[in-house]
This record gives sequence, structure tokens and C-alpha cells, in this order.
Amino acid sequence: MVEKWWHWLEREDIPVIYAELRDRGHAFDEKYRDFTGGLLGDVFVWKGKVLYIYYKHQDMKEFKEFFVTEIISESDFLDKLKGFHMDFGEELIKISKDIENKNFSKLDNKKILKILNEFESKYYNLALYTYIPVIGTFALEDVLVPYLKDKLSEKGQQNKYGDYFSILSHHPGKSWKRMEEEALWKITSQIKKGKEISDSEMQNALNNHVKDFCWIETAYQLLGKPLNKDDFIKEMDVQIEKGLEKMPTEEEMNRKFDKIVKELKIDREHQLLFRALGLIIYLKEYRDGVYNWAHYALNYPIAEVVKRFSLEKKSYFFMKFSEFKKLLEGAKVDLDEIGKRDKYFVWLCDRKESYLTGRKAEEFIEKELDSLNINKEFNKILEGNVASPGFAKGRVKIIHNESELGKVKEGDILVAYMTKPSYISAMKKAAAFVTNEGGVTCHAAIVSREMKKPCVIGTKIATKVLHDGDLVEVDANRGIVRILEKAG
Repeated sequence: MVEKWWHWLEREDIPVIYAELRDRGHAFDEKYRDFTGGLLGDVFVWKGKVLYIYYKHQDMKEFKEFFVTEIISESDFLDKLKGFHMDFGEELIKISKDIENKNFSKLDNKKILKILNEFESKYYNLALYTYIPVIGTFALEDVLVPYLKDKLSEKGQQNKYGDYFSILSHHPGKSWKRMEEEALWKITSQIKKGKEISDSEMQNALNNHVKDFCWIETAYQLLGKPLNKDDFIKEMDVQIEKGLEKMPTEEEMNRKFDKIVKELKIDREHQLLFRALGLIIYLKEYRDGVYNWAHYALNYPIAEVVKRFSLEKKSYFFMKFSEFKKLLEGAKVDLDEIGKRDKYFVWLCDRKESYLTGRKAEEFIEKELDSLNINKEFNKILEGNVASPGFAKGRVKIIHNESELGKVKEGDILVAYMTKPSYISAMKKAAAFVTNEGGVTCHAAIVSREMKKPCVIGTKIATKVLHDGDLVEVDANRGIVRILEKAG
């Protein structure tokens, strides 16, 4: 019997307002149904700061079938999807820039409320479509992963899986991080030529860089600190030592793509699916950058609301977007009830919307979500999926959020729920990556293949059973992690 709910991921430090802004549309909006042929029911469960997300099995099954059919038929579905991302993304960037330039301490509640409403509208327009690439990756992985493995197995070349998958799913679009690195390199190259960083010209250039890219690692932090000048100077030090990594040209990647297609005799349908996968990986990265920018901007009005109404983190982390707005409207908000959400808080989006706390939340979890895995027992060897092959041995460093990135030293094994663009600096130091969640197109998988580092994904419980300092062996050829020595 197929379970009603499919467990997608667990991640720490995702405030309620970001989940609401991002996920309501595909569960309820008729525009989403018109575009994809259906809705996606889901459940969000907060247990403390850990968010568990589930999708409805039947909805996922129907969407996967629709998605693959649209690509194979060569409809204009993907062109429209890309257009929605670019158009609505630019609108959200524009309002984010406007927000950055406002002094919220001098605005009254009505003006702040108006800005939040405008922001919510622009964010919603983009969010309505940005989970199509996320969910679409599962549809394509179901088809492409076994297909490529079978093709390579026929030739006895299983060890080429990571490289070949990376080439076949490549897209020429630049990531936000790459654009930031190239912009910083223009400053770094002047330093390498003899310019002093203390020169006014260099300082002005660096100040402008901070203004342009301080948001790039914001992710889903609520009232987190943006990057500052010192952060970028550290990045410049790395560039001075190692230079700027050269990226392959589109022509080079196309030649490699065509060579693999010919070598493995990949048929037309699977070529279309690989090209589509490359596009949606790019769209996922694009929207993550736009969201980072938007979340950075949103911190300005949210910080003022927190200050104006003397809110504690225990409250504002679990507050709904509508509750922030109610405060500005002069309505009462039950902060005692919000304070109870840190134990269990359920947001159900399944043709109807409901919020559950306390015993009602626990009863729902017991009845509907047996796979919550909060207390899953540890088997002696962690098992996951291969994202990038290889072998590494090192000390574990558990990363829950950006504040812990400094723990990772050269040769460590980075372990996380899932990685994200803000983890890049630590990932460059790590010898291998291990994650609880993710598929072969998740951030950790993509970066590990680019960096040629071993990576095991989808272990479900790595962050729960491993501890800082554990000595582990990562066998990413077979997708297993062995504990060799427990810390302490």
C-alpha cells in the first residue's frame, strides 16, 4: 500500500513566513493548476527549528507523468516556465532594491504594511512557478538516473557516472555565485598587478561589490547578518592564492555532450530530457539567488516590526506572514499561542488549509506521517545514494546553518541536512560531503561533481547519528559511510 505522504526533506532554520510565501501557490492557486494540470498537496512540520516537508504521493505521481510528457512532446511548456522565472524574478529584484533604500524607522505602520503587501504579491508571483523545477527534477531523475547507469554498465564504465551526468545536465547560464566571483576578480586582479587595497579606488570598488552582493548567502536566514567587506576580502585572499577557476565554454560542453550521446547511443527522447534537466537546474539556482536577495531585503521591514513590537526570536521565527501584518494593522496577535509552536507546528495544505499545534499536531503526525523519522534507529553503516564517486576519510563537521561554516577545515567531511550556495566556502575545504536529503540534482550533488569530490546524499539520518570529530570513511562509489572512530 502506497503511503499518502512522501517525505521530501528535513532542514533547519526555515522560518514559517518563508515556507508560507514560497509554497502556498502550488497547493491552492488555479493558475498553477491551469499550467501544470493539477495541484500539489503538502504538509510542513516544524519540530523545534527543524522543518519536515511532505508531498502528496498521488499529486507527485500525476505531476511527474505530466512533466515528462510535456518535455518529450516538445511543447512550449519549458519556454513559458523560463519566462515566468525571468519576468517575475526581475520584478522581485526590483522591489527588493527599493526596500533596501528605505529608512523603516521613519515609516509609520501603514506604510510598512503597504510595502509588505507589495513584497508579498511580487514574491508570490515568482513562487507560484519556482517549485515546478524543484519537483520536476524528481520526475527526470526517475527516468535519467537508471537510464544512464544502465548505459554505462553495458560498457563497464560505471565509474564515469558522475562526470557524464554532470556534462549531460549542464546548462550554460551563469550562477549568481559565479557572477559574484567574476565581479570580485576584477578587483583582485588589480591587487595582483600591484594596486594597494587601501587605495581609494580599490576601496570604492570593494564597497560597491559589498552593496551588490552582500545578500548572496542570506538563504532563509531571518534577521541574519549579510556578508561584509571582511568576508569578501577573505574571498579575495583565496583568489590571489588560487586564481579564478576557468569554466568550460558552451561550445566545449556541447562537444562533450555530443560525444557522450554518440558513445552511449542516447536516443532523442533522453537527449531532450537531459537538456531539460540542465535548464531546470539553472532555473533552480536562479530562483535561489533571487530569493536570497528578497530575503535580505525583507529583513529590513521585519527587523523594524520586531523592534517596534518587542518580539522575541521564539515568536518571530514561528509567526505567519499574516501575523506580522496584523500587528501593523493594530490587531491582536496571540504570542502565547505562537510560543507553543516550537514543540510541534503543522501547516497542512491539502485542498484545504489548516494549522495545528500542541496535541492536535502530534495526533496528526502519529496518524498521517509515520515516516517522520524523528526517532529513527541508526544502523551501523549509513547508506545513501551516490552523487559523485570517490573515496575519502576525515573528521566529521556537522553544519546546521551558516554560523557553523567556520568549523570546517581542510580535509574534513562536511555533513548537513542539505547544502546550499552559502556553504561553498566550507565545501571547498572539505574532502567529501554527506547529506540527509537530496537527489542527483541537489546542490551538494552538482557542486561535488564540479569539484570532483566524493558525495553521498539521501542518508536521511547523517546529522542525527554523526557528531563533530567522528572519524569516518566515505565510500561514494557504493554510497556508504562508515564510522571508524567516535569522537571522545
